[in-house]
Amino acid sequence: KSTPFLRHVEKNISAIPATVDFSLATKVYENLNSRAPNLFASFDSINFDDNSANNNGSLFIPPDPIASVGTNHVISMVNRCIAIHNKSDGSLVTKQGLFTFFSTLEPSGRIFDPKTIYDQYENRFVAIALQEDTSGESPISRILIAVSASGDASGSFHFTAIDSKINI
Repeated sequence: KSTPFLRHVEKNISAIPATVDFSLATKVYENLNSRAPNLFASFDSINFDDNSANNNGSLFIPPDPIASVGTNHVISMVNRCIAIHNKSDGSLVTKQGLFTFFSTLEPSGRIFDPKTIYDQYENRFVAIALQEDTSGESPISRILIAVSASGDASGSFHFTAIDSKINI
């Protein structure tokens, strides 16, 4: 059975001994490949205007787009927005501002630089963003963290915040 890994090896190694058994390498490649979720649909997600609509008219240049793909959902984040789509057909599950998404943490000031990953080993989504509020006497700087309760990004999330320094 030929795989992309084997074709690469055969193409790039000039002298492969006839006794080389690639079965273990093939099993490793197939195991790694089976863990990576595939994306079968193409769809629109957060756009420039959504950032403004979800954040009191604020626009951000340049945008900070990022996405993570799980077995059934796609999470995309841009500046101050998050969207969750069904992976199979691209239908929108939810789209909201990060203040709403992280509301249990009572954020103030500004939220920025979102990141998201899908942990394929624990079947969880992780979303983080930075918070800064310098409007009061005691400046606030936190890392906001959300972890999905399961691999279902449309389900519940666990939230926490880590205090950080504004200036290091």
